[in-house]
Amino acid sequence: MGAPKYKTRSWWDDTLSYSTVKIVKVRDWRLGALHYLFLFGIVCYICLYAIWWNQGYIAKENPEGLVRATLRAPPSLPSIDNLGYCTNSSGTNPNFKGYQTYPCQYQSANNVAFPVGATSPIFLTTRYKVFQRNAPSVDCSSSNSTDCV
Repeated sequence: MGAPKYKTRSWWDDTLSYSTVKIVKVRDWRLGALHYLFLFGIVCYICLYAIWWNQGYIAKENPEGLVRATLRAPPSLPSIDNLGYCTNSSGTNPNFKGYQTYPCQYQSANNVAFPVGATSPIFLTTRYKVFQRNAPSVDCSSSNSTDCV
């Protein structure tokens, strides 16, 4: 009963051997381990450090220049009655080119750009939905009502 196969020197020499360009097979386990350790280190450096940690796949540059965004109303607006994608148009079609239609309404510049008169960030409203709530009526004439303030 001898030593297990993985404890023998020839097994390590065969397992950690590698071929070079001139097709020379180096059968020394120490050189093979060193070779694969360096390969592993290079792969870890590229994948973990250069790509993942430093985000080397992203081109980074400092911004230069100035951007100015303004909002101006068009010179003329088409009538809502002529817009087929609006439910309040004259051709009340629930679908426009396969899409559901919604009620349309023109807004003033103060309702579209937020904050009004802002010089730095600008938020442009492109679509909004109006909700209307009707509060229940409460009789506050009696002094026992807990809903009255």
